[in-house]
Amino acid sequence: HLDGKEYLIVGANRTESQTANNTVVVDLTANTRSATVDFTEQLGTIPYSISGRVFLDTLQDGDLETAELDKALENITVTLTGKDKFGRAVSLTRTTDVNGQYTFADLTEANDDGYSVAATFSGNTENENGKDYLIIGANRTESDTTNSTVKVDLTGANKSATVDFTEQLGTIAYSISGRVFLDTLQDGDLETAELDRALENITVTLTGKDKFGRDVLLTRTTDANGQYTFADLTEANAD
Repeated sequence: HLDGKEYLIVGANRTESQTANNTVVVDLTANTRSATVDFTEQLGTIPYSISGRVFLDTLQDGDLETAELDKALENITVTLTGKDKFGRAVSLTRTTDVNGQYTFADLTEANDDGYSVAATFSGNTENENGKDYLIIGANRTESDTTNSTVKVDLTGANKSATVDFTEQLGTIAYSISGRVFLDTLQDGDLETAELDRALENITVTLTGKDKFGRDVLLTRTTDANGQYTFADLTEANAD
């Protein structure tokens, strides 16, 4: 506990003070026959904290690596809610800085339910929700919730925790498909009357770079109808 306020009550008058030596001067004279002096203590700030980052994580590996087109997400709202160990409601808000970082410092120990930490979505139409990471000591756990909320057991010896929120590049609906077949007339049409036939188990590969500069190498095998499909592709680069 820390030193709190002192209260002097004389009749209907109450005055408060907060002195370093917990001393209150009482003017107990003929006109003041009684007085009440209350001394208080207050709960000290216990050094519990939660901090972390919000960033675009293209590989969804929990690491912010600019070489992989990852980037910190600035101005993301992060909220902390729950109750402390004394049952008091806690609701705090932070905004990520230019490095995607946020900090909730000087927290009181949570109750048995822990605190909930949540991050809003950036609103970038090319992104979608990614994995979330909770790090306490040497332990790191990951989750993938639709509302980007992580429960944190900030009690006892768990005095600090790291909660990282990520977004990932969304899958844009680009696709390439086709057929592989024997075309006797070489007219581009598969016509069984002309002895044309679908070719099964043919390997078809797709290579290049997407618009973010990432290498793309995919393989498909034709089915019984000679068909193949590369679905859910990201837009290609200018090449």
